[in-house]
Amino acid sequence: MMSERELVAYHEAGHAVVAHALGLPVESVTIKPSPEDDTLGSSAISAGAARREAERMAYDYSAVWRSLVLTVAGPVAQALEASRKPFAGPSPRIDWNDAQFGMDLMDAVDSCLSLGYPGEDGTVDTTAVLYEAEAAACVLLRSRWGEVEDLAEHLLKAKTLSGDEVRAILNEPRE
Repeated sequence: MMSERELVAYHEAGHAVVAHALGLPVESVTIKPSPEDDTLGSSAISAGAARREAERMAYDYSAVWRSLVLTVAGPVAQALEASRKPFAGPSPRIDWNDAQFGMDLMDAVDSCLSLGYPGEDGTVDTTAVLYEAEAAACVLLRSRWGEVEDLAEHLLKAKTLSGDEVRAILNEPRE
């Protein structure tokens, strides 16, 4: 049976692998709970890269899309791993109602909407945008699943990894 800690490791590994794949430098990844932020773990993207990405989001649809795919990557990785193994606890399905995830997701979707995505006629189907981002994250994660598993395994042992450790793990040759 999978533990909550294992699901959190896959969740955070998903964010980090997708950030790395999108060319965003990962500063750190942890599965240590943060009572202040009410999180079970976190993935930090380099502050400089995150700031540049946020500045681009004002006018660059591709930056907004990367942000949205990165936001859903953790829950998608968690759901992919949970679907492979029995889980001891509540349903491991993606919790689209989680408060922090919801705020991050709404910020990304609002940015998509402000740039007029996807409709030229001014109509936008936010559910379609979300499903497209989820599908894109799923494709990225499945194509790099060995990296997700390796990173999750290292996280379960170390609890926290620096950006250099993440890059070393993700750049290792795979069998």
